Amino acid sequence: GVRNALQQAVMGRRRFTPTAIVLPGNREILEEVAADPLAIGFLPASWLDDRVKALTLEGMSHDWVALNVPGYPAVLPLFFVTPDDPSPEAAALRDFVAGEAGAALLTGRYGLPGYASP
Repeated sequence: GVRNALQQAVMGRRRFTPTAIVLPGNREILEEVAADPLAIGFLPASWLDDRVKALTLEGMSHDWVALNVPGYPAVLPLFFVTPDDPSPEAAALRDFVAGEAGAALLTGRYGLPGYASP
């Protein structure tokens, strides 16, 4: 899943320390990091709020991702997928996401600056 992909991207083959607190979900990670000044974690950008801040990695701010500047070392692309012959509902969602209104919604909420239409 997403957690394993992020862990692989950030940690590579290294393992977490045996004393690491590994939490089951994004909400728990957000709450723990917000409450503990010594904590560090990783979350999807959509979970960031004013209680936590994204770190600069290898000299690059996460803001560069929103500006569509390549190189931030912890970016996880996600793809919408459908069968070759999607249901009318799935096709409508696909068309919405690929359209102007869907792009504006995703950009505003998740910082996705641009993506290719199907």
